[in-house]
Amino acid sequence: MYTIKRLGRLAPITLMLILACALALTGACLTAPRANAAGDTVTLEITNPQTQYPYGSNVAVRVTVQLGGVPLGPGENPQAGYGLFVNVSNASSYQVNWVSNSADGLTFTFAGDIGHVDPGNYTATTSYENPDTHVTTTSQPVSFTVVTGPSSVTCQPLSNTVLVGASLPINTYLNGIPSPRGETFTVSLSGPVTSPPVTMQTDSLSSVYITAPTTIGSYSLICSFAGDTRYNGSSVTIPNALTVNGNAHIAGMKLYTNPTTTQRGVVLTFYITLQPAPGLPTPTGYLTIHFGPANQQYFTYQSVAVGAHGDTLVQLDALPVYGSLAISPIIISYGGDSHYTHSSFTFSLTNPPIPGSAPSSGTTLGSKDGKSGGSATPTTTAETPTTTAETPTTTLEPSPTATVIAPPTTGSTTPTEPNVAIPVPLLWVTGGLGAVIALGAAAGLVFYLRRRPGLPLDNQDLVATSAPDASSPPPVEGRPDE
Repeated sequence: MYTIKRLGRLAPITLMLILACALALTGACLTAPRANAAGDTVTLEITNPQTQYPYGSNVAVRVTVQLGGVPLGPGENPQAGYGLFVNVSNASSYQVNWVSNSADGLTFTFAGDIGHVDPGNYTATTSYENPDTHVTTTSQPVSFTVVTGPSSVTCQPLSNTVLVGASLPINTYLNGIPSPRGETFTVSLSGPVTSPPVTMQTDSLSSVYITAPTTIGSYSLICSFAGDTRYNGSSVTIPNALTVNGNAHIAGMKLYTNPTTTQRGVVLTFYITLQPAPGLPTPTGYLTIHFGPANQQYFTYQSVAVGAHGDTLVQLDALPVYGSLAISPIIISYGGDSHYTHSSFTFSLTNPPIPGSAPSSGTTLGSKDGKSGGSATPTTTAETPTTTAETPTTTLEPSPTATVIAPPTTGSTTPTEPNVAIPVPLLWVTGGLGAVIALGAAAGLVFYLRRRPGLPLDNQDLVATSAPDASSPPPVEGRPDE
């Protein structure tokens, strides 16, 4: 009673504070703790049970979480992904994908799958950590086995056309995506000929490399995947995947000459060798030999046959001693064959001597048969000089010709005969011409007769031409008819 009386005497504000504190303490005592007294339960089960799961397929699972206490607050339940874990023992990598979930009071259900697990034997468990008690509950383990899976392979050349003997990248694809680096593929071609299989590992670009056959034509691509620790092997044949063209260039050309320096007025012997491209056969076909700039229309010899060993020995008639046309450089063109394309090479007038390994005989250009070892057809005869008259009239010196005889199987060009100056005694000439010559003789002149080019000597019209005496200027060199 004393206490009450004493309290009754307290100021009203003090009483209110005391009552507020009492109510607060009483409420705290009446609130039930959120701790999970009964404990949570977690179960994990496989919903698509199989004896083995091929790599690339998924293990379907369902997880159920049963809370043992009151509902959790927003953001704390498993449905929001809080505290739920799946563990696959001994797996270097795996992926869990939840595809659906549902909640019914204190029960949460999740459906998903486990994938990207390498072949092997595994056990999986699910654990859940309660956010209030911080107690982790783990399910009973389930077991499953993953084995190597099927593969689908395809290959594609970087280009659908390739030159004979060229290296070609082949892009590889495994199950629709570029193959990882280090996968083993075997590639071969089947067509006019069958190329030997090439086995190698893919590079960082998912490619392997093959060498195109030396026979032109259309080829099918045969591509085989050896398999690895995840996928079984497989193969595919792609018809008409590649066209091999014969447009490769020869590796080089060499020229040997006798004499080593090409000169006018000297019979020339050329030994020419052609080097094949790597992996390709010996070049065959024909050569064209040209003296002087490429746009010069003289001194060209065509259809010089290349021998079975990719070489040829050819003898050329002497180039004209007189003339203003250049004979440098020497341009030798190769016409190509079924494996090689056209190419040209330029040489100076000085070249190495003919080696002892060269053939002892070959083509003779300018002879009357042109049959020994090959043939040649000139595009033109040697330059034909014209006479430039001066006072007194001069006589042009005969100009030697570079004459080439055509092969029997092709047409030939008859070289222009040089003008030949022939002394004629006065006793041979009668009539008006004799009178003219007689008058000239009286004047102290010497006469010559000139036969027309292209006719035999016994069937020529004779044309008189005066010759200069010793005091006359020297002969003037003629220029060719263009």
